Amino acid sequence: MSVEVQKARVDRSSPWRQGSVLGPNSVALLGLELSPGAVLVVISHDCDLAEQSTAREPNVELILGELKPSANGSLKFGKSPRTLHLSYQNPEGMEIVVELSATKKRIEERTAWFFEHQPDANYWLTPQNIGVLRSWLSTRYERAAFSNSFVTRMSIGKTAEALANKFKNDDCVSQIYFNVDKGQEKELDDAEQTHTLEIVLAYLPGSDPEQNEYKAEKVAEEVEELFTKNFFDAQQGFWKFIRLKSCMAISEDDVTISLTRKLSEWRLEYLSHRNPEIHVMPSNRC
Repeated sequence: MSVEVQKARVDRSSPWRQGSVLGPNSVALLGLELSPGAVLVVISHDCDLAEQSTAREPNVELILGELKPSANGSLKFGKSPRTLHLSYQNPEGMEIVVELSATKKRIEERTAWFFEHQPDANYWLTPQNIGVLRSWLSTRYERAAFSNSFVTRMSIGKTAEALANKFKNDDCVSQIYFNVDKGQEKELDDAEQTHTLEIVLAYLPGSDPEQNEYKAEKVAEEVEELFTKNFFDAQQGFWKFIRLKSCMAISEDDVTISLTRKLSEWRLEYLSHRNPEIHVMPSNRC
C-alpha cells in the first residue's frame, strides 16, 4: 500500500457528515445570527467533507432549516421536490422534525468552524433518513416532467390537489410512481383522446409489514375511487381525459430497479414543461 493511500485513510476522519447540524459555536464563527427555531444543515457529500485540502474542496454546502412541531406526511420521504420534513432523533430518542427548503441553500468556506468544531450532538439521522435526504437533494435535478395535457387534466376535479391531501398525514406510502401512456410523452389536444395511467404506491414495510400492507392497499383503493369519480363516465361506460388502468401498493422491499426505470415519480408538486397555471383546460365534450 502506498504512503499516499495510507495518508488518505488517516485524513478521512472528519466528524462532519451529510445531514449534520451546525452547533451554536460553528454558527457564531460563521458570523451568522439565526432566528429562533432555525438550524443549518450540511448537505455536502461525505467524501467532499472528508477531503482535507481546502484547495480541492474550499467550501461546504449548507441549507437553512426550520424546526417544526410535527411532520407533514406530504412533505416526508421526499414526496415534494421543494420542501422536505426530515426526522432527526435527539439523544433521548425523541423525534425532531426539520423543514428544509430547496431554495434556502448557501455556500460557506471551510474555515475554523469546520475544522475546530463538532456537529451538534442533539441531532442524529438514521441511515434510512440519510437516504431520504440524499434522494431529496438529487430530485431537484432528476425529477420527471409530465406532458402539459396530462398535468392540465390532473386539475379536473382538483385530482392532483386531492391526491396531495390524501398523503398529507400518511406515514406509510413513501413514494408515488406513475406510468403515463407507457412512458411515451404524449400531448393530447383532442378531449376525446385519453391518457392511460398506471400507479404504483411504494410503502414502508416497517415493524408490522402486514398492517402497513393493509393500510397501503386501502390508500390504493381510495386513489382508484378518486380517479373513477373524476374521470369515469358511468352512464356512457368509458373513461374521459385520463384512464386509470391500475393502482397497486408494493412494499419498498419489492420495488426493483427495473420497475422504477419504467415509471416516473409523482412528487405531488408535479411538473409539466411550462407553468401549469397558464394551461388551457380541455373542453368537456365527450
